[in-house]
Amino acid sequence: MRLDTGRTTISLLVALALLVSSIPWTVPVDANPIPVPPKDAGGEPYAMGQYGEEVDRNLTFKGEDIVFTVLNDKKVRVEAKYVFANKGGNTINVTIVLPFLEKPNDGVLIDVNGASDSLNVYENNHEVPDVLSQAVSANSAHLYLAEFFLSVPPNRTSNVSAKYEHHYWNEDDGLYKDYMVRYITVTGQLWPEPIKDAKFLIKIPKGLMSGEIKSSGFQKKVRGGNNEYSVEHTTWVPRENLQIEWSNINYEYIYWMMPCILLVVGIIVAIIVIIYVVHRRRKRARNRSGPEDRKGMDGTSGVAGMTNPPKQTR
Repeated sequence: MRLDTGRTTISLLVALALLVSSIPWTVPVDANPIPVPPKDAGGEPYAMGQYGEEVDRNLTFKGEDIVFTVLNDKKVRVEAKYVFANKGGNTINVTIVLPFLEKPNDGVLIDVNGASDSLNVYENNHEVPDVLSQAVSANSAHLYLAEFFLSVPPNRTSNVSAKYEHHYWNEDDGLYKDYMVRYITVTGQLWPEPIKDAKFLIKIPKGLMSGEIKSSGFQKKVRGGNNEYSVEHTTWVPRENLQIEWSNINYEYIYWMMPCILLVVGIIVAIIVIIYVVHRRRKRARNRSGPEDRKGMDGTSGVAGMTNPPKQTR
């Protein structure tokens, strides 16, 4: 009865795992900043036509340096540094929007030219630029936005850094677990000029991956307990989004399958033991039969080298 219960439990766990793995999980993503005209006090959220338009064309997205630090098998920390440049002779005032497909866990910490602040993240209720809606597919209706005001003096640059954490995508695939960190870069097309310098770095603990990442173009370095993968672009108009994928052995799957594995191993061992015991018993039975059972078969008395003596007559 216990064996039947164990088998039923294992079957239910396997069925549950297959069901969970078939759910189309949302892939949390972030995106490059988008310029919009500054809102008046009490202004409404922006309509699609305002993104990247009606903004002074002298304002450029000069550079970015994005670092993804995988904290565990669920969370990633993102540290982004952006550089914006004003090539014109007048101060440019602009609002910068940071899009998110998943709301950051503890908000967004922002630093604009040395002034720190915490940004409110709100759900977007209006249309978004085509390049962004196409990148996030059907999930565009669930975008979250964070925004900050930026004033760039003439012929100067402004440095902005943002820091936040959120969950990233993972999926059980039997013996392996698949992971993916995605960052939408194509919103860089909404700026008037190519991004002069773009750097991306992801740090993945060695214990969270087996093998290498599945994305191409990255350079690898090993530092401490992390595998670090980096890629750089210059004079860049992003046409494809950043997508970093890797796998790791699914130890949870092995743990849950261990009773089944032990049962199979036990059955195999039992079969081997039975075969061995049967073989030993047959061998002993043959040995016990000895020469007596073979007497007369070959004209011998059963003693090696001796023949039956002839009968003597009286």
